[in-house]
Amino acid sequence: MRRFLAALAVAAIPALLPGDASAQTEVGPYLAFHDDQDIGVGGFFKVAVPSIEPGLWFGADVGAFFPDDSPGVDREYFELNLDAFWDVPVSDASLSPFVMAGLRIGRTTAKLDPPGEDHRDTRLAINAGGGIAFGVGDVRPVAGLKIELGDGSAFVLFGRIAFGRGRD
Repeated sequence: MRRFLAALAVAAIPALLPGDASAQTEVGPYLAFHDDQDIGVGGFFKVAVPSIEPGLWFGADVGAFFPDDSPGVDREYFELNLDAFWDVPVSDASLSPFVMAGLRIGRTTAKLDPPGEDHRDTRLAINAGGGIAFGVGDVRPVAGLKIELGDGSAFVLFGRIAFGRGRD
């Protein structure tokens, strides 16, 4: 329940932004496959910052992943990503490729059965990747891939449904 409330809080942040900023935001759900943590779901938001650089966005997402459990161990994985995105200019407005880079904070919890001491581990990693958004308008599907570089590298395939682009 805590993870759901955290994802909901992240998704609600654009509503708190001033009018100009909220006109250039994306928010929505995502589904991901993490090569170490299996399937994950979460929410994200992005805010355009054209005053710094046209096509530049800052974003955050939170997600809960559902890794395979070992016998006698119930594993949970939760992550927070803080990323910068840059839209690669192309002539076809219905396709919007992007590159991204940022920071991942991942938290793993292993609960033992029978109950014993829980093990928790929080790790940082650098995100680098890219993807493509399809279509124009207020609802856009997005597909991407990122590499997490840190204590052991991992890759993540993700899909998002982005609501509320606010392009000029």
